[in-house]
Amino acid sequence: PRATFVDAVPVLDALRAVKSPAEIELMRRAAVLNAESLAVVLEGGREGDSTAKVARAVEREMRLRDLHHLYALVCAGPSWFRAPSERQRWQRDGVLHVDTAGMLEGSIAELCRTAVLGTPSDLADRMLAGCRALEAAVLPSPEIPPSLLLDVPAAPGDVLEVREDLEKRA
Repeated sequence: PRATFVDAVPVLDALRAVKSPAEIELMRRAAVLNAESLAVVLEGGREGDSTAKVARAVEREMRLRDLHHLYALVCAGPSWFRAPSERQRWQRDGVLHVDTAGMLEGSIAELCRTAVLGTPSDLADRMLAGCRALEAAVLPSPEIPPSLLLDVPAAPGDVLEVREDLEKRA
């Protein structure tokens, strides 16, 4: 045919960036359900749990909340290997890193959490402080609770509120 193809990505990206109140609420719900799922898994974690067991637990908790499980990438200890494995285990005072994604009615919520089973190292404490400093630099009112990793599930809503404020100003 006599057609000229043009790059429509910028137009489509701009259209996707604008969300209705219903879409924003759906994004919030998906983020909260993902955070709740992961919080239950991390709070119930035990020394010696395999990364495969953690991944299965994330999937189970998402399904209990009617959140479609997309993935759970889990890394235990200093390794960068994130594919769930029966050989890789969460050890006392060791770091567990989990990246998850779940979908609710077409809205995808991705989440990353790092947890320590026991006492965090000085390095882990410094890294957490660095993350909070970064959040403080980009969020207009970074009122993050002074607790450790599992008390952050409300953070996705903070980001969405920033977006709503920007739309009101435009």
